[in-house]
Parts: sequence; structure tokens; C-alpha cells
Amino acid sequence: MNFIPIFSHEMERDSAMNILSDQVLKLNEQGCTSYSQGNYKEALYYFDLALLRIKENENNPLAQGIILNNIAGVHFARGNYKKASELHDESLKFRIQAIEKGFPCTELSTACGNIALLMHIEGSHQQALRNYYRALMLKSDPFGCYDTASICTANNLGVLEYSKGLMNEALERFEVILSNKIQDFPENWFNLANIYNNFAICYADRKGFGVEPHKRLDLALLYLEKALNMKKMITGENHIDVAIITYNIGILFEQQNILEESKAFKTKAIKLVEGIQPNHPLLAEFYMKMSKDYKTNKANYKKAL
Repeated sequence: MNFIPIFSHEMERDSAMNILSDQVLKLNEQGCTSYSQGNYKEALYYFDLALLRIKENENNPLAQGIILNNIAGVHFARGNYKKASELHDESLKFRIQAIEKGFPCTELSTACGNIALLMHIEGSHQQALRNYYRALMLKSDPFGCYDTASICTANNLGVLEYSKGLMNEALERFEVILSNKIQDFPENWFNLANIYNNFAICYADRKGFGVEPHKRLDLALLYLEKALNMKKMITGENHIDVAIITYNIGILFEQQNILEESKAFKTKAIKLVEGIQPNHPLLAEFYMKMSKDYKTNKANYKKAL
């Protein structure tokens, strides 16, 4: 599998509307907007300010849990997984306090899903699997994916299955997500492009099943192009997800034996990577994938190390 899937970290934005005070809600909105645009320093400023306002003026543990989740999301995006994990644990504690005060237990689902994501990245796949399912079961409709938190959890579960070579299971999961009215979500929802990318690479890697190869790859390209356009509209060019989707398009052209286009997209992906923070853990995987294609380019191996 030469393609690279994209994880989804759920940021609490719309779900916070009836929980946060007007002042904190505005700060949270500003933080989420900055986050989606890749302005992580600015996002942290707004989220830290929101948390300070909650501590000063309110006694709302669920509000604290929501803001801590979003601060954790910024650290996750920066590749600081240890800090993100600590913040998610803290967020979960506040949510448990909120349940003791009468909030519904569904408020635990986002925390469980994001904690599972960190376990997944750290290689604790069995623990991640249990927590992904726990997050889905905490929803009132555990087999549905109609809210953003459930969709992110289902997406990450599909990525786990894909990484283990369970192609049929992963593809079926992404097909279920796409069939559950995901198209009704706005195109500026940050994680929507991730799901299109992941469906596309699963579909491209699918062999046989009565699907003609050129039709399979053409459909995969359609979804990858859609994912790329969506992501660039939100984040601009210089974002790790844009680089990954660009690289995946290059791999797809290679599978179609369109080598000139393949080289152009892979070269563009490499240039995009150079503009992104050099210590992001995802970049190591990215360079290793590319170094397999460019075996004579030893610099990529050094960067991966």
C-alpha cells in the first residue's frame, strides 16, 4: 500500500453552541477557524483565552472539556501527540464530572474517539479499536454516522482497517460513511476531504470484485481531486493534508501508467512538504513512502530518520 490515509481529529464547534456562553462560544469559533486554516499559534491564543474565561466566570465542566479537546486538537495537528493525549485525558475527566451533574453520556463520545486516535497513532491498535467502538456506542444511534464526531471516529476506524490490510472492511466502512448523508455537510467542514481521500485510496487498492481497473482508478481520481480542492479551499496550499492528497494522486497516475503526470504530482508534493514544519511525525512516513519511489534519492531516507 503506497497510498497515505488521513486521520480525522474532531474539533467541537457546532456541538458547543448550546453549551458555551456567548463570549466563550465566539472565542471557540475564532479558534476553530484559525485551526482549520493551519494558524495553530492563533488558534491556541483563542482557545486559551476561552478556557480562562470559563475558569473565571463559569462553573461548567463540560465547557472546560470542550475547550481542552480543541486545545488538544491543535497539539495533535502540530504532531505533539504526548501533549494532545494528556489534554484529552483531562478533557475526559471534566466530561465525567459533567455527567455527574446531569449532562447526557453522549458527551463522552468525542473524547473517547479522539483518545482512541492517539492510541492508534502510538501503535496500541487493540486499545484503539475498543475505544473507537466505545465512542460509537455512546451515541444514541450507535450504528449511524450522522454527526461529525461519529463520522470522524468511523473514518479513523476505517484507516486502522486499511493499515492492517483489511481492504474490504475499510472500503465498506467508508461507503457507509458516504451513504449516510455526509454530502449534506458543508464543504468547509475540515474533515470532509479526509474521508474522500480515504475512500479513494481504498477503492484504488481494491482488486477484482468485477470492477474494471480503469473504472476503479477513474472513480478514485475523481474523489481525490474533490478532496484536494476541498482541502485547499480551507487550508491553502501549505498543509500536510494537501501534500498527502497531492502525493496520492501521483501514485494513482503511476498505477495508470501515466508516468509524466505521476512525477509532476509527486514532485509538487515534495515541494509542499518543504514548506511545512520539519518535525511533524507524519513527515517521516511521507518521506519513507516517497523514498521507495525515488530509491536513488538518499536525502529522503535521511529526512525520514
